[in-house]
Amino acid sequence: MQQTQFNNGLDKDLYKRLYSIKIILLILLLGLPLVGKGITFWPLVNWPMYSDWRTPFPEPSRNIVEIRVLSKSGQVQRLLPSDIMPFDRKNVAEILIEKAFSEENTQSRVHNRVALLELLKSNPAFNNAKTIQIWNLQWVVEPLKIPPLERNAPEKESLVGSFEVEDYVSSGQ
Repeated sequence: MQQTQFNNGLDKDLYKRLYSIKIILLILLLGLPLVGKGITFWPLVNWPMYSDWRTPFPEPSRNIVEIRVLSKSGQVQRLLPSDIMPFDRKNVAEILIEKAFSEENTQSRVHNRVALLELLKSNPAFNNAKTIQIWNLQWVVEPLKIPPLERNAPEKESLVGSFEVEDYVSSGQ
């Protein structure tokens, strides 16, 4: 039995077998997405990094802390924590405000209120200030509405606490 040699040195039977294996592999590769629906065959078929992507929506409600400075003449000036400290440090101002009205440690509360007054002194709204009030404002966010919330019309306003400026400035604490 004489075998015919091809240019690359392979015999005809071996060439047919390799060709058959290539065809079978091609059919399997092309049939993989049809057979394995729901199963991840990355990187051949499915990229799961995009399969769980959801449109980002804001939280259903939004809360902020607002400082209201009441002057001796009765005017109300509204400030945010970012108004008394740089925006990148507003978390520090929020913590200071929270501790200034904490019920746990009265000595710490006094020191935090004095520190809050020191921060407020640099703001023009503090001139002739009589009372400092801290309010918690809450909005319901409607993501498909433009704008998603009305800044001037919160759903709920609750007074966290207040104190008289004179109690902390004139006593020297």
